[in-house]
Amino acid sequence: MILHENSLRRAVLIVLALGAGYTTGRGEDRIESSAYSPEYLLYEPTVFEVRLILDEPFVIDPDDPEESLRQLRRLHRRFDAILLRSGATVQEFWLTSPDFQREDAIDGRLCAQVMGFVGKSDKRGQTFTHFEEPGIYEIVVRDLEHGVESQAVGVRLRAPVGDEIPAAQLFKKSFPGALMMILKQKADEKTIGCFERLASEYPETLYGKYAIVSLALIRWKETFRERNIKGGAQVWGPVAAELTKAAATFDGPHPLRGQALFDLARAQVWAGQATEARRTAQTLSTDFPTGELGHKGRQLLSELDTMGARNSQVVNTVQENSPE
Repeated sequence: MILHENSLRRAVLIVLALGAGYTTGRGEDRIESSAYSPEYLLYEPTVFEVRLILDEPFVIDPDDPEESLRQLRRLHRRFDAILLRSGATVQEFWLTSPDFQREDAIDGRLCAQVMGFVGKSDKRGQTFTHFEEPGIYEIVVRDLEHGVESQAVGVRLRAPVGDEIPAAQLFKKSFPGALMMILKQKADEKTIGCFERLASEYPETLYGKYAIVSLALIRWKETFRERNIKGGAQVWGPVAAELTKAAATFDGPHPLRGQALFDLARAQVWAGQATEARRTAQTLSTDFPTGELGHKGRQLLSELDTMGARNSQVVNTVQENSPE
């Protein structure tokens, strides 16, 4: 009976994943989307790769600043998503802004990752109401400003089981602070406390994994605020070690893995780990071929190759996106 259920479940997930290959859209430009995973636990963020297909060529003309500005504006998009069941909308939710890069727009096809929690926050951001009905759904990514939407992508929302149940309740308790913690690496003491418990008590659960990565990214920011690029191996070595663990928490092109790799490479530079930093930057460039993080990974790799990883010189890329 267990084998039969597992086989059926795999078959359902395969069918859902294949659904990501169909393309629809309206308007001059088009968007397509594909889910990082065909299955998500309740309360965890959904992750999508969104592809923007431009209807006309993207051309920057230095002699026509007005037209160049218009071209650049084409890359700035704001997305949300709708959760569908049997064709009916059951939940709308917002997504992070995509980081389409002009360097990727040569062939008119750009890719970026976006994340969003299935649920709704109040206008003041003081509460967050999760969608809590497990089942098989479809998700459509929308660009409301340009009147474009992606094809429907099949996903399954799964209820937590076993050790996931207490971890899920603790994770849910961390909201709305968890929104800023995961998406912006900003947190209050209450959220930090919940995530520290998740990381220590439920490290094997998906909720614990999000906590492990988020805490490592927060520590990078805090260390930078306190020490800037100074301190050498004594200061940045432990940060690099924690980020190494964090970068291994998720597989493939997960955006938090990409951020962990980028922060890890910078920490390794400041810790004097030139060989390790170059290896990390190479992994980031290879696993994230498009989007902002991949672009910054290639910049950092170029600097490391050109300058021999001398800490005093490799500062332009490693200090970009430094904490506010």
